[in-house]
Amino acid sequence: MGLVRLNISVRPVLESGVWTAPPGLADGRFAPVAALPADAVEPAQIALIAQLGRGWMAADVPDQPLITRLPQLDCVPDDGTYGEAKARWLTLTQA
Repeated sequence: MGLVRLNISVRPVLESGVWTAPPGLADGRFAPVAALPADAVEPAQIALIAQLGRGWMAADVPDQPLITRLPQLDCVPDDGTYGEAKARWLTLTQA
């Protein structure tokens, strides 16, 4: 596949049959990040966005699937983390 998509996904992850916040959004950070407005400008909002980005780049927040299909709720295969997508992008650009 020649497409590499890098995009944070603010979503829970399924661990041992239980939906939970990803490690980068644990400790009560999931709900505040999920509730951020698209036009966030307040310093506290920007700090949350910066923390989200750091968590994503550290593989503690998942990458967004390319497509979630309905009604079966499956996803078109993608890279699960920022690091996986970056590695594939580097492979494609150096070919």
